[in-house]
Amino acid sequence: EEKIKSMPAGGRQYVVSRVGFSKDGKQGIVSFYYACGALCGDGAFYLLNNVNGIWKVETESEHWKS
Repeated sequence: EEKIKSMPAGGRQYVVSRVGFSKDGKQGIVSFYYACGALCGDGAFYLLNNVNGIWKVETESEHWKS
């Protein structure tokens, strides 16, 4: 929160979490966060599937928007 308040005008911040994997390693979930000021940004979760060795986004779930 402090980083967002102290961002210079026009500054942007992107944060991607570590990937959480299913026990079988075929699915993953990651959180993405974007901020462009104290009242500007959004965040989402992405459910990933490993299909023949290629990771693909199966579902995007927006969890907040400002």
